[in-house]
Amino acid sequence: MINRRRVLVTRPQPGADRTAARLVKLGLDPIVLPLTQIATLPHEVPDLLPDLVVATSPQAFRYLSASVATTLAHASVMVTGKATAAAARKAGFLTVTESGGDVSALIASLSSAIKPHEHILYLAGRVRRPELEQHMAATGTALSVTEVYDTIPVSYSTEKILALTADGQLGAVLLTSVTCANLLVEIATAPEHSQHFENVRIICLSARIATVAERRFLNHVTVAPATTEDALLECLVAALSWD
Repeated sequence: MINRRRVLVTRPQPGADRTAARLVKLGLDPIVLPLTQIATLPHEVPDLLPDLVVATSPQAFRYLSASVATTLAHASVMVTGKATAAAARKAGFLTVTESGGDVSALIASLSSAIKPHEHILYLAGRVRRPELEQHMAATGTALSVTEVYDTIPVSYSTEKILALTADGQLGAVLLTSVTCANLLVEIATAPEHSQHFENVRIICLSARIATVAERRFLNHVTVAPATTEDALLECLVAALSWD
């Protein structure tokens, strides 16, 4: 039986509300406090139409303009996981393949799938990991990048943070990005907040996120066994059940 505890949801909207709804069904008290927000960047149809479109985040398709999506819809798409694949299909792309994991898995899949002289289009965020582009450059693969969205930090007043944490009822925080992890560390390290995060469990979507969180929450960080929301929430339930 899960103790009814507050869980801080830090991911951006609209995903934060979807996660909160799932937490309510688990008998938990979600507190939606997005530490980032997503903004669309101006982008156009590329001059050279690609043979293959790649993406590592659902946001690449959620914020893709309708005109660009329509123009590219017949190109093959290769993405990291199920959520990104679902977003691509919803945006109208017809042939979508998931690599079944993270950026490393996508790179491995691309290595065997790319044909000589193919041109690849990477639909990306302005804030992104460099591995995919570094790999393409190292292998001499033609790659264009279209930045579709940006990730912008959101700040909150000291009063707002204390209202959520000072009574000791916050049980856990969900972290789904390195950016949010860095921002949480800043909040929890501030003298006015520090004591209220001492016994809070930090549930991370990946080991990379956990590495950042461990700078402040060394003994209270848990990593989900897979990079999916289902795995993240299963990990949360298990962590809270230990208390």
